Parts: sequence; C-alpha cells; structure tokens
Amino acid sequence: MKKLFLLVAVAVALAGCVEITPKGNGPDTNQSPPPQLPIDLNDLFDANQPVDQNQPVVLPLNFFTAIEAGSSDLNNFSVCNNSAQAISNIIFSKTGEIAGWITPEPIPAIASLGAGQCQQENFTITVADSQAAGNFAGSITATSGTNSGTINISVQVMPQPPQVIDCSTLENQTKIDQCILNQAVTGKNFAKCNELIVLDKDECRKTVALLSKQLADCLLIQKKPLRNTCLNTIGADNKDIAFCNEIVDDEDLKKSCSGIVYGAVPQASNCTGIEDIVKREDCLFLEAGTKSDYKICTVISGSIRQGIYYRDTCLDRFESTFPVISACSFYINKDLQQVCLFDFGVRANSSEACSALIDQQKVNECFKSIAIGANDQVKCNNVSDKAMREECFEYFAKNSPTLDNCANVADPYVQKECYMNAGIAAMDDKICDKIGDWASDLQTNCYSQIGKSTNNPNVCDKIYPYNFGQRDGCFKAVAQSKTDYTICEYIHFPENYIPCFSSIAITAGSFGICDQMAQDYFTGLGYNPKFGCYKDYAIAKHDKAICELIGPADIQAACKAGA
Repeated sequence: MKKLFLLVAVAVALAGCVEITPKGNGPDTNQSPPPQLPIDLNDLFDANQPVDQNQPVVLPLNFFTAIEAGSSDLNNFSVCNNSAQAISNIIFSKTGEIAGWITPEPIPAIASLGAGQCQQENFTITVADSQAAGNFAGSITATSGTNSGTINISVQVMPQPPQVIDCSTLENQTKIDQCILNQAVTGKNFAKCNELIVLDKDECRKTVALLSKQLADCLLIQKKPLRNTCLNTIGADNKDIAFCNEIVDDEDLKKSCSGIVYGAVPQASNCTGIEDIVKREDCLFLEAGTKSDYKICTVISGSIRQGIYYRDTCLDRFESTFPVISACSFYINKDLQQVCLFDFGVRANSSEACSALIDQQKVNECFKSIAIGANDQVKCNNVSDKAMREECFEYFAKNSPTLDNCANVADPYVQKECYMNAGIAAMDDKICDKIGDWASDLQTNCYSQIGKSTNNPNVCDKIYPYNFGQRDGCFKAVAQSKTDYTICEYIHFPENYIPCFSSIAITAGSFGICDQMAQDYFTGLGYNPKFGCYKDYAIAKHDKAICELIGPADIQAACKAGA
C-alpha cells in the first residue's frame, strides 16, 4: 500500500524530500511475465491502488539553536508532498514555551502542493531582551487533513553581555571612581584599580585579589598591611602555603597562616618541622608520593624548579585520579588548572568542570567528550557551537546507529547512511524506508542485507526495480536458503536465473525442478535456460545421461565434458 509522506525538515539540516515511486518488476523486454506464485510480491506495490490518506507516514526532525537574549534567528523548513497526488490546505500551528517567539504569525498556509513537490517556509525565532537564560522548547506542526509533520525545536537562551558604562561621563570624580571600582570588582579586573584618583587603589586591589585568589594580584598591593591581609586570607582559606610564605614583617600573622595550612595536612608532619624551605619541599614531594596523597603537594610553596612550579610538578602525579573538581584549584599555573578541569570533566562526566573552563572551544570539546564517553547523544545538546554539536551527533550516527541517533544529523548523506546501518542492525526494513532515496546504493544495500538475512523475498522486492544485480542477488540467496525455486522467477538476468534453479535442483536431488522454469527465453542467451540448468545438474551429479536431454550441441558437449 503506498502512503502519503508529509516531510517537514529544517533547512540547516539540508534534508530533502523523500521520493516515493511505484515499485514492481517494471517493463522487461528480456523476460516473459512470470506466473502467479504463492508469494504475491506485486500486491505490495500495485500502482493502481489509491493513496491511503488515512495512514500518513510522519518523518519528524529535532532542531536546536542558541540565541542571545534580545536577538533573533532566521531559519526555514520545507514541506514536501511525496504522494502520487496533490494535497491541499496545509496549515501550520505552533506549541510550547517558544510558540510566541516564532513569526510570522500565523505562518501562511499552503493552498496546494503538487505530487512530488516541496515548498520552503521561512520563520524567525525572536528572544526578548528581558528573557531569562535557560533552555526552552516548542514545535511547529504542518497539517493537511489527517496528515502532519512536526519540528521539535529546542532553544538555548544565552544571557546578554553586561553593558559597560562609560564612567568618564559621570558628573564628579567621586562617582567616576565609584563606577570604576564597581567595574574592577564585578569584572575581577585588577588593572582597573590603577584608574582610581579619589578612592584608594590598594583597597581596590585587595578587593579584586580576594575575589581572583591570585597570588600575583596580592603581591601587587603596595601597602604592606593590606598585602599581608590579602595573603593571609587566601592562604588560610585555600590552605595554600605559597601565600603564607609571602607575608613580610609580620611573623605572628605568617605563623598563624602557616599553622592553618599545615594543620590541614597532618600527613605531612614528618616534613613541616624542616626549616630549610628547599629540603622541606623535597620532603613533602617524596612524602606525597609515598602516601599517594595529593593534598600533601598543596603545602609546597610557589617555588620554581626547572621553570615549573614545584607544587604543580608534585600535583601532576595525581591529576588523573583527582577525586574532586576542587583539587584542580591547587595548581599555581592557570593553564594547568584548565587542563586539569578538562581532564576531570571528561573522566568524571562533570558538566561543572566543563563549564568552569575559560576557552569556549574547550568547553564545547569537553561537553562533546562527555557525550561520547557517556554514550549519550542527548548530551550533545550541551555543545553550543553548531559545527561541533553536529560532529557530536555524527559520531553517534556513525558509531551507534539507531533511529534516535540518526534523527538529529544535519548532513543528508550521513543521516541516510545512519538509517541504513540502523536498519541492518535492527533487521527492520521500515528503517530503510527512511533513507528516502529508492534508487540509491544505501537503500538498496539496506533492503538487500535484510532480505538475505531474514529470508524474506518481500524485502528483496523493495529494492529499486532497475537495480537488477542487487535484486537478483537478494532473490537468489533467499530462494536457495528456503529451497524454494518459485522465488527464482523474480530474477532478471539468466546468469542468476539458471544457477538459482540448478542449485535448488542439485540440493533437492531432482533435475525435474529445471522443467519448472517459467522463462524459456532470454535476449542474448541463445537457448532455453532449462538446458543450462540440466548442464549444471549433470556436472554436479556426474550423470552424462542427463546431458542427452540438452538440445544445443555445444551446451550438450560442455555438459558431457564436465560430467
């Protein structure tokens, strides 16, 4: 039974229309019509049957986009009529949280769409300035009578970048300085503090340093008491001896800071009493390795050995087994912190670690790696970059082909290849139908492998009629497997037709099966194909007497020579 396909596809996915062409044996000048067989394959593709308007086949597509609040995104989709007759009055409806964001309103209806025709429709998604960041969903559905197709749309709303006020336009210096201070603090911009004139630059630096928790920022504070306060606060809070060691002219504060840090790492008690800093840190390095405890490394200061922070060298031995994301913060080198966060995110499937990365490219790579590592295609939606998100979807389409994993792929060939592999894996020819390119090698291979594997001639008959080689191979394999010579009648070429019968005759031990051939003539063959069947049987059974039944002298001679 043919069906009406109503395909709605987002243009960014480059999806085309599914061509549905009446199937069957087609015109054939090389064969006389086969007899009526027990397996009625033609009924599946009777070109005279009416289109069943009550049984639409809907092919949905999921679409994802990321839009900044206050911005819009222009897209388009195609509505295709893949039936054998025109459809009319195609109307569109919108649902979900984003329904009000989609224009035009309404999307203009399509009065009529001819058989095999497609029409493109544009739509815009507009996000208001006031819209909070987050993930939102909705859909567009095209309907004609009882037929419909739906795009499921997911929108990730990104927050607007903060507006930067030009502080110099304010009416007096105090307000200008207050504006600069706010920008320095909110942006953790240490350099902004240098622009202050009325307010204290070092107070600004201390505030920013306490937020950034960077040793270098604390050390740039010129006033010693403020600098020491910064070093003590961060050193004690982060249990980082490097900050404590930089406190000057305040031994009590330095000892207090160091005591808090050392107290946090009782395992290092064998080293903390060593006064010489180099020897103490060598002791800590060795003890961390002996006790397999990365926390001991955190007591090592910011000293540099061979151009590398010694603490970082110590931590590197444990980075691949860090149990918590916070362990990455103990690296002094910020690049190593980022490497640690990336590795932890991928290893622990930690979205928190991925989101903490500074480089957006690395953020996306991290989320992509998580999706692949977790074998969860849904996690690809966390990748904001469209090209990398598509790479993520394609990975699953190629490595784990399923209906769901195929649906989100934008590249038409990759998607069709995915449907082929998914159909073969599931032994489901209905999945092959979704390839939508009847004459293609992908759809042909899909039907052929399933037909052979399931011994189902009905699937073989879904192969494009003029792809004779694949159709013949499929029917021949099924006929031989089922030992059913009637299926051989659907074979087009004599070089496949004859061995199909002869192999079954040989297996059954009955050359009389050769006489059941309905085809008595093939263009270019020059003799009745049953003589070829006799020859194959006689040679296989070493029975020259059967050769006497062959009319053409040359075929008979070859038969006797082989038998």
